[in-house]
Amino acid sequence: VNLYIFNDPEYKGPKKINFKKAVDSLPKNINVQNLFSNSKTYYDEEKLKSNILEIHKKEFMSALFSKKVYIVEGINDQLFLKKLLMKTGKQFEQYSIFPCYGKPHYFPFVDIFNDLGINTVLLFDEDKVTNETNNNINIELQKNKYYMFSENLEKELGYNISDKGNLPKFLDYLSSYNDYEKYFTIVED
Repeated sequence: VNLYIFNDPEYKGPKKINFKKAVDSLPKNINVQNLFSNSKTYYDEEKLKSNILEIHKKEFMSALFSKKVYIVEGINDQLFLKKLLMKTGKQFEQYSIFPCYGKPHYFPFVDIFNDLGINTVLLFDEDKVTNETNNNINIELQKNKYYMFSENLEKELGYNISDKGNLPKFLDYLSSYNDYEKYFTIVED
């Protein structure tokens, strides 16, 4: 299956997504064997395509036609970023928020979006652990335009980490949160 993208105002022919290159984008200092089994599927060409269709389809298609893509780990990051964009008046700009659902999953999507000329910004948690794989992933992700939350988003915002999975409570917290200004640089061009 070939996928051609026509998102360039200076159209010079269709752009083809190079899935083979995307699955080979895992940096050499990160061993795919050290990843969890679900993360390994992002580094197999057919499984990556399947993941896009089954997990990321809507967000992936939206991202392909955006000028800027914010790649985040999960739903809380997505909710925070939406609130931040509203606070900065940028909620109507041509952007997409793409949840990749795991830090090891960033690399193929960064590769795909960058190859298509889409401005890409990464938001991720530092996840202070003594795990060499996580530390190497952090180092490699920082080679892109990024914002890394110290430890994790919820803790950095002062949210009760034990309520991390309670989305209505997290949304209420974000509505009353008053320190968005310190994050404005995330959405600046």
